[in-house]
Amino acid sequence: MMQPNTTWEISLQSPLQSVVEDASVPEFLTFPLRQFIPWQVRNETSVAQVVASPQLAAPWVATLIALGAQVSDGERSYPVADVMYRRRPWQVLRISWDGWATASDYVARAPTDEPIVYAAAAIWVEDGLLRGLRIALTGVSRLAVYVPQSPARWIGQPFHQETVQAIARAVAEEVRPRGDFRGSEEYRRAMAEVLTRRVIKVEG
Repeated sequence: MMQPNTTWEISLQSPLQSVVEDASVPEFLTFPLRQFIPWQVRNETSVAQVVASPQLAAPWVATLIALGAQVSDGERSYPVADVMYRRRPWQVLRISWDGWATASDYVARAPTDEPIVYAAAAIWVEDGLLRGLRIALTGVSRLAVYVPQSPARWIGQPFHQETVQAIARAVAEEVRPRGDFRGSEEYRRAMAEVLTRRVIKVEG
């Protein structure tokens, strides 16, 4: 769990390995880098390269989006979700540990293989109501990272198991996966629903 009221930032020119080596970075953020990106690639690839080309480390970008990460050009800040694929002189990547609960999950042919579908989410529930929800998935669209819009309709609503089921179904209906030898369109859509349920499950 992240600690509230803490902000972490890193130069966009830093290699991905710098993220892994930073002891202040939570497991949720380092896991997709350590699990799916070889050490040599982490050393040779900068944070800026990944923001501009999310396919280089799609699960990590999904995690950034779930965390509400922003990039700054020195004057203004922009959510990573809004600037993917744009090559601009970004200077800093910044994330606030704002107390949201986080989770990620994936399906793959083997534990260290590239995920067939990966889901990352950050959720804020207070007084039984869903106050905030950010979800990002890979493997479910022509885009390397897909950010579903349908969950927004449940913000402010009571949060319980039926809410989770409804959100997961809506995400599965929204995604537009493309099948390949690793997983058919139907399989990827089904996994989008399953993984969404897992990462936003009701605690307790």
